[in-house]
Amino acid sequence: MKSAYGQFTLYGVRRSFFTKWFAAVDDRGPGADRALILDARVFRSLNALGWTSRGAAGVSHRPTRYAAYLSAMHGWARELGVTAEWLEWLLFDVNGRVHGDAP
Repeated sequence: MKSAYGQFTLYGVRRSFFTKWFAAVDDRGPGADRALILDARVFRSLNALGWTSRGAAGVSHRPTRYAAYLSAMHGWARELGVTAEWLEWLLFDVNGRVHGDAP
């Protein structure tokens, strides 16, 4: 995924859309850490929890940061006994309101 992220270029298409594309076309089997969507709502929730892709990756290189996001999400999902897709949806739905903030 890191390589695909680094090579994806299409004028006007940003991270939120092309990570949706990656998630839709990732045909690796269920044992693989499949692509996930990374949009502003998911980022908002992760940041509200104190997690940053830059901190997790240790670099500002965006493809490496996306790979760190995938690794973290799949790892947390395994620890929690849920799918990474469900965890991603939860973070999307929460939209940064992780401390009991009203919608």
